[in-house]
Amino acid sequence: MDDLDSRPAAAKTRSLVIGLALLAVAGGALFFTSGFVFQAFRGPRTVTEQDLLRVTEPGSNDNYVSFTPSQPFIDTGLQYGKKGNPGTKYLLLPVEDRLLLCSARIADNGPSFVGRLERFSGSTEEEVLRRVKASDPTLGPQLMPIMFQTVRSIWFDTSIALVVVFGAGLTGVWMLLRALLLKRSGPTEADEERFKTRGAGPDARADGVS
Repeated sequence: MDDLDSRPAAAKTRSLVIGLALLAVAGGALFFTSGFVFQAFRGPRTVTEQDLLRVTEPGSNDNYVSFTPSQPFIDTGLQYGKKGNPGTKYLLLPVEDRLLLCSARIADNGPSFVGRLERFSGSTEEEVLRRVKASDPTLGPQLMPIMFQTVRSIWFDTSIALVVVFGAGLTGVWMLLRALLLKRSGPTEADEERFKTRGAGPDARADGVS
């Protein structure tokens, strides 16, 4: 009987543990992604040339910005993507006497560009920098230490973050409610009969033989 009585308690404990763990996952995901999630709903922050010149290390508030160059951009002619279908081109956006490398979609011709500021990363960006400097050595000193990435939308990352937060959060709440509503009920007649059958050994059967 003790084995039967312990089953609801074990199920309740298991639901509580799983529910709390899922809520912890949802809370952690919200904490680490709240910076760009809230920015996505607020909309891009407009930055000026002076703002860009002051940026040496992009911060969390630079995940979603909008910039309109005061001068025409320079198309490097470098395009990357799948074979026969390039999806990304690289531009140089004038920022006073400096140049900001910008990755943009093929169809994006401004005049405003929306994306995130970031450090150079990846072999593609390094190849672009190498080719730009090789094509015109005077451009090297003008390049800024950061780049403008406008290809990947902030809403892609935001949608993934929201799926994790709400998915884990709602499932965690459901598990907690399930644990709270789970009552410690006694064994049914069928349970008692199965318990008696399992507990009846050879001696018990022998006692019933006349």
